[in-house]
Amino acid sequence: SLRLWNVKTATCIAIFAGHEGHRDAVLSCAWHPLGARFATGGMDNSVKIYSLESSEIQNAIAESSSVEPRKKKNIALSEPPVGSSPGTGYTRKAFK
Repeated sequence: SLRLWNVKTATCIAIFAGHEGHRDAVLSCAWHPLGARFATGGMDNSVKIYSLESSEIQNAIAESSSVEPRKKKNIALSEPPVGSSPGTGYTRKAFK
């Protein structure tokens, strides 16, 4: 499946899947220069063309702009402990 996201609000606007979607992994996506359509190519050897001009999609795009943006967490990797083997000892830290 392919998902359309509002990156400002971190909101999924639409999922393009189902009986008209790809039957396997989506490998590529290309947008029309005017931005109203896009095409995808997949492992199922098919090309799908989608339109963003339907009222349902346009309403979802408009609604996604009114959503309060999610709080972002800054994620950093700490330094490995002295003497640790390469590739071990890293921990994730979240900063507010």
